[in-house]
This record gives sequence, structure tokens and C-alpha cells, in this order.
Amino acid sequence: MKETYSAAPSPTGRLETRHRSEEEPPTADTVFTLRDGSVAVIRDLTAEDKSSLNEIMDHLSPDSVYMRFLTAKVRLSSKELAYFTEIDQKHHVALLASIRQDNHLVPVGVARYIQNTPAGDEAEVAFTIEDNYQNLGIGTLLLKKLTQLAFQAGIKTFTALVLPENRKMLNLFGNSHLAMTRTTNSAGALEIKLTICDQTA
Repeated sequence: MKETYSAAPSPTGRLETRHRSEEEPPTADTVFTLRDGSVAVIRDLTAEDKSSLNEIMDHLSPDSVYMRFLTAKVRLSSKELAYFTEIDQKHHVALLASIRQDNHLVPVGVARYIQNTPAGDEAEVAFTIEDNYQNLGIGTLLLKKLTQLAFQAGIKTFTALVLPENRKMLNLFGNSHLAMTRTTNSAGALEIKLTICDQTA
């Protein structure tokens, strides 16, 4: 199952205000100020975040969904939701990004890596950012945080499968300061490899 940071434009061109039942905690894991001045909170994804993933899915355009799943899809199945949320945060690590709105946190993005070699030194990385919240720096923040966690876990390489037209994803990787190589597979998709380095600075 691939997730991508999709390149589709916002249907409205504006950020929308939505209210979720998730109250803002007294202290957040990691708090950032985005390019537009809004505040993002990044924390570990948990098994209780199934509704958050569904909400993010509901706010993806058809182009974004295609970039993410390489096929048309309306909702995540219960099996997919379990796979994406019931994780050990060791071999399968996932982060949830939310925007602070009126003392509520609105989920807008997810990033994850999944170790995919017996030695545990390589992991597949994947991203999903809602259309209306792209180009604000959320993907960059999530990638930096994932890279920090991967470095601490002894992971040396991130891999990803990206469509050539997914310019946002390619730009995210290209601007990450991680050494990148890419090859084209027989289906025409790009196989990306990123060399992990310390991102604590």
C-alpha cells in the first residue's frame, strides 16, 4: 500500500475551517509554525486514529487519491485502517500531523515508514497530505521527523515508489538534503532511495 504526497491543487484554493472532536492536549509532542503562520502539531499515530485517517481521505481530490493508491478509491477498508493504525511504532512507524484551529486539532496529514529488510536497515517511506494543506511545509516537517526516528533506529536507507508526474513528492525528496538516487521500473514508476543522515540540526 503506497501513500504519496500528492500534487493535485486545492479544489477551493483556500484553507477551510473544520472542527474535530479531538481536543488539543495540554502539551503536544512537537509543535511547528507553518509558512502561513498556522500551527501544526505532530505526534505518533495510534490505533484510535482510524477516524482521523478517514477524514483525511475524505478531503483528498480524485487526483490525490490516484497518486496515493494508483487506483480510484473512495474509502479505506476496515482491513486497511487496521493496517495503517494498529502498528508497533518500531518496525512500522507513523506520524499524524494536525492543524490547531480554535482549541481543536484538525488531522491533515500522515507519514510513515515500514522496515522492509531482514536486517532492518532499510524502510519504505510514505506520505499523505490533504490538498488544502499542501505547500505549507507539513511534508518537509514530517520527513525530517521520520528521518530523525529512522536514524536513531539504525535505518540507513528510505525507499519509495513514486509516479513520475508526482512532482510534489519528488520535490520533497529532492529538497530534503538526503542523498537521493532514482531508477525507473518496468511499469514506469520511479524507485527512489534516500540515504539517511542525522536530521537533529
